[in-house]
Amino acid sequence: MARIALYIGRQMLPWFAAALSAAALLFLVTQLLRIAPFFLGAGASCAEIARDLSYLLVPVVGWALAPAFAVAVFAVGGRMSADGELVALDAAGVRRSSVAIGPFAMAIAAAAVCAAIWLFAAPTACRALRADAVRLAGRAIAGRISGGSFVEPAAGVTVYADAVRGRRLEGVLVEDARDPGRTIQIVAAAAELREEPGGAISLAFEGGDAFFAGGEGGGAPLSMRFDSLALAAPIGGSPGALDAFLPRALAEDTAALLEPAPDGVDPGVWRFAFFRRAAAPVGLLALACASAALAFVIPWRRRGFAIACAVILFLAFHAAGRLGEALLATGSLGPAASAFAPAVSVLVLAAAMIAAARIPRASGPRALRSSVVQKN
Repeated sequence: MARIALYIGRQMLPWFAAALSAAALLFLVTQLLRIAPFFLGAGASCAEIARDLSYLLVPVVGWALAPAFAVAVFAVGGRMSADGELVALDAAGVRRSSVAIGPFAMAIAAAAVCAAIWLFAAPTACRALRADAVRLAGRAIAGRISGGSFVEPAAGVTVYADAVRGRRLEGVLVEDARDPGRTIQIVAAAAELREEPGGAISLAFEGGDAFFAGGEGGGAPLSMRFDSLALAAPIGGSPGALDAFLPRALAEDTAALLEPAPDGVDPGVWRFAFFRRAAAPVGLLALACASAALAFVIPWRRRGFAIACAVILFLAFHAAGRLGEALLATGSLGPAASAFAPAVSVLVLAAAMIAAARIPRASGPRALRSSVVQKN
């Protein structure tokens, strides 16, 4: 049994590596469409882009493990069935459950890697990626400010500077009209662009005056002189811009997701982020075991058809995940049920496929024996 398991495992490794590379590349390209705006206009170097892509690759590999394993096990199972190797093992008295020991062992190893990625590695990489997004966005904002001209680097904020030297501005005039009812005008000898926690860019002013227009309630205008003052504006001009790029829940420590949701964050979404991390290795294990069972139970005639079934099984797995998220948004499912929906769905689908495949095999000999009895 050990030799058969090792043989199947060695046959699966090349397929698994190729499928993992292809799936990771596909997912990476789709994610690049979302993060490209943060690279544009920031003057990011090739080294910075490569570093951010390596951060992004960590969660992408976590997503790609499931389809890669399904393709690998179906490719090997389909080839062994088409070449008659499984029939030879049947003739030798080797049970199909014993043949699937190798894929099951690899499935457990892949699920352990998936758990390490989703629980620890992916949050760390996403935090680093969010920090880089803030830095690059700050560089892009600085790049839009030029000496001797008025610019609007963020919605509602107008900046003028006599001279610009990197992130340092000299002879600065800033108008903050994000609240039309109470605009703020700041005049300062110098200011510096800085990165702030929470995805904001601030201007740190040095020595100047601030003027506050009267509020909507008829308040009197105010003015004040300062030695230092900071004015912060969210990236993209809206508080949720960074979360639209990379949701905050993906970058939080797994232990933090067990605590109450922060202000402004939906508690259901916060709990779903934790359950999704816990469900990721469970879903991979369910998909892997279902794929192994289908690959070595159904008598495949062609390997290509077996791989196509692997793709169909993963698409059902992926669709169940998206459906779970949609039902969570409407309140039809809870966070835990939505997160574990793909694992349950793929097991049900695999059981139905095995049952459907066994019906012709069981009914064929019986129908033949019945016809022989009737002739006699």
